[in-house]
Amino acid sequence: MNGITKDGFAYEVDPNVLDDMEFLELLGELEDDVTKLPKVVKALLGQDGKEALYKYLKAEYGRVPVEKATNIIEEIFSGLGEASKNS
Repeated sequence: MNGITKDGFAYEVDPNVLDDMEFLELLGELEDDVTKLPKVVKALLGQDGKEALYKYLKAEYGRVPVEKATNIIEEIFSGLGEASKNS
C-alpha cells in the first residue's frame, strides 16, 4: 500500500504487516510504552522507510521531532484504515 501524507511524505506499507500477530503485539505494547514507537515505525515502513521518514522530518538542529513523527504515523494508520475500507 502506497500513500502520501498531507505534508508530502511518500510511504509504502507491506499489507502483510497488518496481518501479523507480532506487529499487533507491538502496537499493544506501544499503548503502555511510547518508547516502542521507533520499533512500530520500523515494522510498519521497514528500515528504509523509517530512515526516509527520519530524514524527511529531521529539523535544522539534526533531531527528528517526536510530535511530527507521531502525527505522520497516525496519518499513515488513518490512510491504511481508509484504504482497507475501500478494498
